[in-house]
Amino acid sequence: AQGCTIARGSARRVGRGMHKTFAGRVFAILLLGLGGILGAVASLWTASAHAPRSLWQALFSALIAVPFAWSAVTAVRLWRGDPRGWRWGRILFVAQLPVVGLPHFSYAFRTGAALDFTFGTDIGLALRLGPALEMLVHRSAAPDFFVGINLVAAVGYLCLWLEEPVLLPDALRPRAGSRAGRSAG
Repeated sequence: AQGCTIARGSARRVGRGMHKTFAGRVFAILLLGLGGILGAVASLWTASAHAPRSLWQALFSALIAVPFAWSAVTAVRLWRGDPRGWRWGRILFVAQLPVVGLPHFSYAFRTGAALDFTFGTDIGLALRLGPALEMLVHRSAAPDFFVGINLVAAVGYLCLWLEEPVLLPDALRPRAGSRAGRSAG
């Protein structure tokens, strides 16, 4: 079997491409504990509460559980050191970056916590705890206008990006006697 060596990041070499770092474990706990399970359970509970009244509301609430369930799956992958966990973790954090409130549309998504820095009608900083997915299309124009960024998601993305191990097959690694392995002198 051909081995792999990690080229960047603070991860260590572990068998068969498994890599576990402090940031991977911390964000696995955040995504799994705060976002994935709680968000999915809350969405499914809401779906069951709406089921007797409207099938469409129940289906929509159940559909909202999907990104939270995917957060839980991604968290397990991060915890185990699966490379797909790193990729999907970054994608989930990118989905949490924008915070938007326009006259007929608003969007915010978080899997645990958000520190939203917004500007527009007002400039503000808001700490929000707990999972939430808010995407509204308003019939009438809302009086507030704001655009912003979730700073917790930005830090999460940055940490996963900086700590993501890049595995190189040992065949691509410079050998001790090769020209690429010698220092210019």
